[in-house]
Amino acid sequence: MKTGYYTNELEALVVDGAIDLALVNDAMWCILKLKNDLELFEESYRGTNVDQEQTTFID
Repeated sequence: MKTGYYTNELEALVVDGAIDLALVNDAMWCILKLKNDLELFEESYRGTNVDQEQTTFID
């Protein structure tokens, strides 16, 4: 959910009634539950590689 679509469009769609807020809440609950089940909140940097990050991301 890092695309600009959610940031730029979702609020207006909810305000206009095109998307029900309950649907958004249910979707977010599923995402947060999965992240919790995967223990991503306890170990959020699991699987990262500092050396690879330095070669992939250039200043």
